[in-house]
Amino acid sequence: MKYQPQSTKRNLLKKEILPNTRKIIFIFIGFVIIIVGTCLNIRGAFEKDKGPSGTSEVQITPIPMQLSGWEEYTISTLCLDITQEYPEEWFFFIKETLVKLGMDIKPKQYSFPYDTVIGDIMQSIGVQVVEEGAQCTARLAIKVKGTANAGRYEGHNDLCYTGSYVSMGIILSSENQETYEGHSSGQVYKPDHIFSGSCPNQAYKAPFTESSALAITRALVDIWGPDIAKAIKRDRPGIGDIENAMVDAAKEVLDNPVDRAPAVPEAEPTTHPAE
Repeated sequence: MKYQPQSTKRNLLKKEILPNTRKIIFIFIGFVIIIVGTCLNIRGAFEKDKGPSGTSEVQITPIPMQLSGWEEYTISTLCLDITQEYPEEWFFFIKETLVKLGMDIKPKQYSFPYDTVIGDIMQSIGVQVVEEGAQCTARLAIKVKGTANAGRYEGHNDLCYTGSYVSMGIILSSENQETYEGHSSGQVYKPDHIFSGSCPNQAYKAPFTESSALAITRALVDIWGPDIAKAIKRDRPGIGDIENAMVDAAKEVLDNPVDRAPAVPEAEPTTHPAE
């Protein structure tokens, strides 16, 4: 075999290996550029679907209204005006004395998150609830009054507030539309028997969540029809007392479309339970 100097060998290696290495580097760079460009395009397309807050928005066509005279009207934005009145905690001798001594003790009171619940439902049907003072295509005013109903049960010395009634007045108004005034209600009837330790001994502890959910569901169905009950049943997660109550109310309205809660609640006891 003929001897080749080391310098000649190095030259041959440069001629054979370096061109291939350059090709590999160029291919790799081109591949990286393609990947980066694709990622940027995907990100740009995604951000186009985002709203001002940066969250993804899905355009939903509002469901048609079934309220007489409003069938051809579309509500895209809604203002809410909620007034609710539920029983407060009763103060007896000990707490009354503490208040007289100057302690700032506020009575507990039941309240239902109407703003949040209605806002979530409206979003699911393509209607945006706007903040107070903003322009809107319609205004929904709701006035709520809750009444606790009590009974006496074997094994319990106190009155037990195991029933509730919610009366709800509804006013829907908009320009060039005749104002709608309606009424809705929801009731939880007192059971015949209760378990030991399950006696709500104050009116504000009555089961208002269920009766409130039923009243607001019926009110919205009167305006938008049964499709809104289907949306509640479909879209509510069913986790937590409020969510479960809304799902149960939607099922109740869909299963009994004509059934309404009594116009007059059960008589409320005139005596307060002992502390």
